[in-house]
Amino acid sequence: MSAQSHRGRIIKSTKAQAIFAWGFVGAVWLACGLHIFSKHPEIPIDSVKGLRFFTVDTGLAVFVLGGAHYYLQLGLMKILDRINIDPGNKSSMMRLNRAGLLMIFLEIVVIYQAAQLIFRTFIL
Repeated sequence: MSAQSHRGRIIKSTKAQAIFAWGFVGAVWLACGLHIFSKHPEIPIDSVKGLRFFTVDTGLAVFVLGGAHYYLQLGLMKILDRINIDPGNKSSMMRLNRAGLLMIFLEIVVIYQAAQLIFRTFIL
């Protein structure tokens, strides 16, 4: 566990954050892969290309994108620590929650685009 302090506050990096990052990316990647394969019935999921997409390509993508998610999350926590958001102020917490939801939506879009790129490059 690493801890960095700034102005008396502590940002901790935990294994739970890393596990969530890889789990979230993995679940979204698999959902995107199933959606992409449903658009291309000419390539069955149980073919060699389909199995490779859902094993090798999925493993590499989840490792890379999950790691990016984890380190981006740590960077955002450092930035938010510098902004010094007051947890007692409801409006600032609502803005923070909206920003978090926007980041999750944008991450899902990036994962979908990466899955389409991998599919079109290596499977089609």
